[in-house]
Amino acid sequence: MNRGNLLWTGSRMMLAEHRQLLNERLKEAERKEKPILDEQQKEWIAQSVSEAIANDLKVTITLFDRYKEIKITGKILKIDPQLRRLKITYQDEYTWIKFDDIIDVISYQ
Repeated sequence: MNRGNLLWTGSRMMLAEHRQLLNERLKEAERKEKPILDEQQKEWIAQSVSEAIANDLKVTITLFDRYKEIKITGKILKIDPQLRRLKITYQDEYTWIKFDDIIDVISYQ
C-alpha cells in the first residue's frame, strides 16, 4: 500500500503551546556558557582599555551574551572603577558596559 505523504500529514499541525515549547527548547539548546578568562586574558583586556583611553583609539569590545555574540565599536569615554564599568560612545550614542561582561577588546586607530 502506497501512503505517499499521508503518514506525516497529521504532524504538520501543532498546537500553539507545543510550538512555543519547541521554540524554547531550541533556544535553550543554543545557549552558551560564559567563558572563564584567565589572568593573562584579563591583563590583555585592561591593557587594551588603558591604551585606547591614553591614545584616543577606537575599540571593538566583545560582550558575553548567552545566545549571540555582541560587539560594540566606539571610543571609551571614562572608566568607573567603583562600579566596575566603562562608558563607550558609538553611533552618536553612549552606553555603560560592566567589566564582567567583557570577553575581548581590540583597539585600533
